[in-house]
Parts: sequence; C-alpha cells; structure tokens
Amino acid sequence: MLKNELHRMNSKIEKKETYTLILLCLTYFIYGSGIGIYGPLYPQQAKLHGVATYLYGPAMAINFLAALLFYPVACSMVASVSCKQSVSTGIFMIGVCKVLFGTLALVADIPFIILSYSIQIVEGIGFSILLASTYVTVFSQISDKTHRHRRAMQAFFILGISLSPIWAEAANQAFDFSTPFYGIGVLTFLNGIFVAIMLPEPDQKITKQEMTILSWTKKRRMFVYCLVIFTTFIYSGFLAVVLDPYLRQASHSRTSMASNHLRIEGLRYLRFHKKRKTSRLLEK
Repeated sequence: MLKNELHRMNSKIEKKETYTLILLCLTYFIYGSGIGIYGPLYPQQAKLHGVATYLYGPAMAINFLAALLFYPVACSMVASVSCKQSVSTGIFMIGVCKVLFGTLALVADIPFIILSYSIQIVEGIGFSILLASTYVTVFSQISDKTHRHRRAMQAFFILGISLSPIWAEAANQAFDFSTPFYGIGVLTFLNGIFVAIMLPEPDQKITKQEMTILSWTKKRRMFVYCLVIFTTFIYSGFLAVVLDPYLRQASHSRTSMASNHLRIEGLRYLRFHKKRKTSRLLEK
C-alpha cells in the first residue's frame, strides 16, 4: 500500500515537473526568438535614422549588461513572491519592450538612439527577473533532473535565436521593421498569460535567505557566468559594428544576410558553451 502511494506521488511530481519544463522551454524559445531578430533588422533602421555604427552596436547588447548588473537584486526579489508571479513579471516586461522597440521606426533621429538604449536596459532588467525566477523554479524541484531541464531550456533558447533572423527578415520584407517586433511582443504577452495561469508552484521553494543579494558570490562559477555575460555584451556590440558592412557587401539578398546572422548566433552559442565547460572545471 505504501509502495503504491509513493509510486503515485513520484508520478505526480514527475508530471508536474515535465509540465513546468514545457512551459519554460516555450518561454525561452520565444525570448530567444526576440533576441535573434535584432541582428538583421536593427542596423538597417539605425542607419536610416543616421545613427553611427559605434552607437547602435552596443545598443544591441546593452540588455545583457543590464541583466548582469540587476541579477543580484532580482535574485533577492523573486524569492519573496510566487514563481509564477516572478516568471510572468519578467515575461511581461520583455513583451512591453518588444512592442515599444517596434515603434522606434516612427520616432525622430535623436530620440531613436536614446529610446533604443532605454528600452534595451529595461528589457535586460526583465530578463534578469526571468532568469532568476527560472533558477528558483527549476532548482526548487525535488527530482535530480534539474541540470537536464536547464540544458533543455538552453537548447530551446538557442533554437529561437538561430531561427528568428530568417523569419524576421521575411516579415520585414513583406511588411515593415515594426511587424516582427509587434509579433514577438504579442507572442510574449500570450506566453506570460499562460505562465501566470498555468505554471505550477514547486513543492519546496528556495527561501529568501538562500537567495540574498550577495548569495551568488559564494559560488566561484557565478563569477565565470558574469564574465561570460560581460564578454557577450562586448562581443555582440563589436560584432555589429565591425561585421555589418562586410556582411552587406558579401550578401546579394536580405535573406542571405539573415542566414549570416544565424551563423553569427551559432558562433556566439559556441563561445557560451565553451565558457560553460570552463565553469564546470572551476566547480571541481
């Protein structure tokens, strides 16, 4: 009798965690898609507004730096509320920023670059909340599959980044600059609603005492992750400034440019994956 009860409880927990994983994988796929559309679209719009490359390049990656700086605060904040509240809050912030970014085509030259940085910084704060709340949700689970679940979410995140430049460029050609951002913003809003309603709460939630502002300093690998994020900020901004003119000269169509941006995102993932191997060595 006791054995059957334990089996039933384990089955219930496994289904709950699988359901959570599906929702989070969908979330990170949509967010990754939102990141990938900047590469083929934003430089074109920035040049139409007369913005120099050294200004719009960092604007494409300032959200990573904002996420890095706000992450310790986000860790402390999300531990004091429910997981579905914190995850959906981060998603809604990102969705608002995507829609606002789509309206940049309608503004004048000087407000364009100022709003670009401002919106990206707010989106980075939303991403840090999403990242911290995902950490709380995944690592509060009872089973020992947390690392496998994290790898699955990373895979969907990279898949979204890799595929989105192609469909975003197609939507840009068919409609305009704003349409891909409006579309991904609406999808992000719908995703946030699904998460707010349907995301299960973990049975054993990480406490606020375990997620203090300085708790991340207790693990050496977190410093490596911070270095990875900062390197991504420098790498992405530098990449946009240096390679964009050459990509335009070498590409005979916008679709091929989107394919080039897809390869660039793949290289970014390889850099990230290599850094992760380094962090594992430091953990030992």
